[in-house]
Amino acid sequence: MSRLLKLDYFSYTMKFALNFCFLLGLFMSQASGAEAGNVKAYFAKVLGIDANGVIHIQRAGAVEYVKLSYVRVPSKGEYKAQEAHSVLASAITGKWVQISETGFKSRSGVKSAIIRDDKQRMINLLILSLGMAMPEPLESPPQAAWNASSIAQQEKIGLWENPDFYKLGRVANYANRYLDVLSHFEDGVKAAEEKKLELLVADTDKKEFYKLRCIEMDDIVNWELLATQYVGEGRGYRYVERCFQEDS
Repeated sequence: MSRLLKLDYFSYTMKFALNFCFLLGLFMSQASGAEAGNVKAYFAKVLGIDANGVIHIQRAGAVEYVKLSYVRVPSKGEYKAQEAHSVLASAITGKWVQISETGFKSRSGVKSAIIRDDKQRMINLLILSLGMAMPEPLESPPQAAWNASSIAQQEKIGLWENPDFYKLGRVANYANRYLDVLSHFEDGVKAAEEKKLELLVADTDKKEFYKLRCIEMDDIVNWELLATQYVGEGRGYRYVERCFQEDS
């Protein structure tokens, strides 16, 4: 390596280190208020990262699941997903980390957390500064998170190599998930009709279930198809009659 290249590499490395240290201090000061409240903080061992960027941890002998607060790591099938998961896994898999839950949850119920490794590096900031995640506006990220992401944007690394492709990939991924849900729903209805079953649907948020023909699916956010009333009751759901006009 020539002297000029060595100087350029040293300059870039120092700039990245200084920026990261500054952002870490800023992030810690902004996040400390949340962590000082009712947020749970504990140590756990990281078992691995799944295809959706969810972190599997072992705590008190049980397996639990968390995601990085204030950031969105690409899911399977999205732009740079495999690379992002690899970077995240190499940073924390098999290691003991400090976890501070921030009170947010994803739509699937996974808890968000600030995660520090054994060197007290804040993984949330690290993954943003490497361009392997984007800030999650729904969780109102502190300014330090946006600043960390701007480092990757300026260097055009990670997701910022092609941000438009990343956005298109997200849209396509959501569309595929929606079509997959519709496919499973149609298969369930067809199977029930063939067996002459009264298909039931549960509102998993309300812990109630109804006859499918008597409700509007748009009214239910999180649903589950049930083959019989016994299945619903066995899962702790309560049957609610919604066919008043038709059955009267």
